[in-house]
Amino acid sequence: MEKDGSVLQGTILLSLAAIFCKILGAAYRVPLVRLIGDEGIGLYQTAYPLYLVFLGLSTAGMPLAISRLVAERTALKDGEGVRRIFRLALVILGGLGLLGGAVLFVGARFFALRFVADPRAYPVLISLAPAVPLMSLTAAFRGFFQGLREMGPPALSQLLEQIVRVGTLLVLAYLLLPCGLAWAAAGAAFGATAGGAAGLIFLLSHYRLHPPKILRFSDGRRPPSYLALARRLMAYALPIAFGTLLYPLMQSLDSFLVPTRLQALGYPVSEATALLGRLGNAWAVIYVPTTITGALATSLLPAVAEAWTRRIRLLAHRQIRQALRLAVFLCLPGAAGIHTLADEICLVLYGTASAAPMLRSLAPAAFFLGLQGVCAGALQGMGRPFAPVGSRGLGFLFKAWLTVVLLPILGPRGAALGSVAGTALTAALSLVILARNIALPPGFFLTIFRSTLAGGMMLFALRLGLQYPLSLQFSPFFRLLFFLPLGAVLFGLGLWLTGGVEPGDVELLRRLGKLGSDVFRGRGSGRRGG
Repeated sequence: MEKDGSVLQGTILLSLAAIFCKILGAAYRVPLVRLIGDEGIGLYQTAYPLYLVFLGLSTAGMPLAISRLVAERTALKDGEGVRRIFRLALVILGGLGLLGGAVLFVGARFFALRFVADPRAYPVLISLAPAVPLMSLTAAFRGFFQGLREMGPPALSQLLEQIVRVGTLLVLAYLLLPCGLAWAAAGAAFGATAGGAAGLIFLLSHYRLHPPKILRFSDGRRPPSYLALARRLMAYALPIAFGTLLYPLMQSLDSFLVPTRLQALGYPVSEATALLGRLGNAWAVIYVPTTITGALATSLLPAVAEAWTRRIRLLAHRQIRQALRLAVFLCLPGAAGIHTLADEICLVLYGTASAAPMLRSLAPAAFFLGLQGVCAGALQGMGRPFAPVGSRGLGFLFKAWLTVVLLPILGPRGAALGSVAGTALTAALSLVILARNIALPPGFFLTIFRSTLAGGMMLFALRLGLQYPLSLQFSPFFRLLFFLPLGAVLFGLGLWLTGGVEPGDVELLRRLGKLGSDVFRGRGSGRRGG
């Protein structure tokens, strides 16, 4: 149970950081929307996915590959092997980051004209270019610490990065607004560069001041050569990179298709850009429930890799099943809550409900993204990095086709529904692949069914409550403050009524509470490495 606890504790640490970052990442849009409006947000949104594509190409799936190999070498007590993996990671990611940043910087005008179809995106892309090498090196450090299952440094660096990023973007957007909307959006984009620099400096300082203990260990055997390690890194990294790139590519597809197709349908340029901004605002909310499952997948990968290396397969299977149940219990009510409270969420975050229809359409994607993320982390930890690639690729192609078909019929909501369908297909295929590698009990699929029933009961009850005349007298903020926890209680009650609560779930909640208390008191899982 200690190994399970380390997975949960790592998840709690990363989840707390991710939740804070997501809250801050959603909160900054409130003043930013009021500073530069939907059109300015849309301009920012057209360039940012292209930056994510370059960052994805520069990191090339390396953080997860580093995490997997470091966990494997740590299980074998091979300190020199761990050191060699880290050195290789810094060289490879540093070189790729410099190359990616240089191409984005030099080609910014071309990308603004040809890909984004808005010349005003040029200064935004220029501002984002320096962030590529900084974030690439940061990714090497995070993959290294996560492979050692030291989740504290990555979590703290993530917090620092987001705080600096948000502070910088708001200040620069305000200062540069008199120069025009394009320069205000460019100032906001520069926050990614400032945040990346802050996170990298923190991780470098932590590594120098607190070198991991594993680096002092050796099993007496000759470690693998740099060439052999480089081959293994790339063998894991390339398929992961392809799968990871599909998310920014999906948003880049929206950035390209939505404005151009809407303009072809007769929408003015400014309105098409504003609609894309609303879609971006909706995506920012959708990713909030997946922060915990993302942290769960990140923590699960090295834990499964270590158990797999030591041939403790039953432990790995138990950890994976536990993670999948948590993903269902977290993301399904999250999706139902977002769908029901879309107006309140948008009014509180953005001061307008203009993005609410888009958010309601996108809501189911929160569940599918969480489920497929945990499946990918499990498969990658088992040494199957190619397994999630096919399902994500098919999901992306299905989303692209459906977006093209639905945009003329439903407008920008067609892009949202296309994304939901693509993520649903990916999640279903990911579960099928995982079921072929481990024994998923029939009870797991029954859990999904019962959780869906509980989510439906929760959604119905919340809608009734929102239509009650007394609730309409309160502000959107207080409605959100009341109905969010009420939704969680209603989901738990619905799960109990449908027989979805198992004895192990009560024990899991007790352990989560104890681990969370230990984290807040500073008694974390501690430093590993030996």
